[in-house]
Amino acid sequence: MGTLRLLLAVAVVICHAGSLFGVRLVEGWVAVQMFFVISGFYMALVLTEKYTPERLPRHRRRFYLSRLLRLYPGFAAVTLGTFGLVAVTRLTAGEWPDPKMGEAWERLGPWSAPVLVSNVTLVGQDVVQWWDVTADGRWRWLQWTGAGGPDGAVGLEHAMFVPQAWSVGCELWFYLLAPWLVRQRTWVLVVLAVVSLALQMGLKQAGYLPGVFAPAQVCFFVAGMLGYRLGKRWAWWSQPAVGWTVFGLIVAGVVAAPWFASAVYHAGLYAALAAGAYPLFKLTANWKWDRWVGELSYPVYLVHMAVLWAVKWTAAKWGVEWNSGVVLAISLGLAVVLYLLVDRPCDLFRRRFAERPKESTTRIA
Repeated sequence: MGTLRLLLAVAVVICHAGSLFGVRLVEGWVAVQMFFVISGFYMALVLTEKYTPERLPRHRRRFYLSRLLRLYPGFAAVTLGTFGLVAVTRLTAGEWPDPKMGEAWERLGPWSAPVLVSNVTLVGQDVVQWWDVTADGRWRWLQWTGAGGPDGAVGLEHAMFVPQAWSVGCELWFYLLAPWLVRQRTWVLVVLAVVSLALQMGLKQAGYLPGVFAPAQVCFFVAGMLGYRLGKRWAWWSQPAVGWTVFGLIVAGVVAAPWFASAVYHAGLYAALAAGAYPLFKLTANWKWDRWVGELSYPVYLVHMAVLWAVKWTAAKWGVEWNSGVVLAISLGLAVVLYLLVDRPCDLFRRRFAERPKESTTRIA
């Protein structure tokens, strides 16, 4: 599913940087929720076929460390690079690469410690972004009030060096729960997904932003787990023809989303991806090029906001035009470098560290 994962990462880049020569894809928040579905599918697969129920209690720490090694090194590298960008702009021009970032840090004052810890450790990336900070430095539970709100409050996502990593913070919660979730009966997972979805809808109705609140997002992760169980139950569902059909439908749905975007349309995308994850995985499992392309999705997702800040700041200083194509091209180039120098060496160590699976699933996560 590497091609699909990279397409979703590109959708997030376009959402933040603007249309790519007039072309848009699915909204960034929808792409992230589709990532959650894919993640839930892979975790069900890994915990069922690599860490079997009999072996999981003995290897739970291996699972958690493996997940941390998958997520943290790339995050740390991008955080360090963003810190370097901030240093350059501050030392050369006395400015922040993003004005909102400077405003958020100036307001934090003595309360900056928990934000700094989250920036360095990755832990709590989602929790910090539950809050905004008012002009007098008070933290407040975030309501989605748009650009600053009527009282000029600034969301603490602007104080994060990798603000889109709120989704990675949610993933940490999902991974923490995954060994427990995978042991539950199907009806329990269905009930959990319904409760989570109801919470998400309730938060939206109340004017809050549910995207950074893991309990309101776990429904997508659970949907991916249910998709795995569906595929294992129906052997015929893993046929290549089904996989090609699912692949075509989802790619077309991602591309066509700007013309048909609605809650129902998005729900259809989530359902199609969850139900079709197993045949799609079976179809692409042995495509080496697809696997390599997929490895770029996470570094592209991590690095693109720093690239966007750098491009906008540099263009403003030089008085030149820029577009999302520049941001995407640089993000892809840096993603290759990040994968080769950071992610791949760490991944090789991670795979040597992890216990061999009972089936050929060594490259699935």
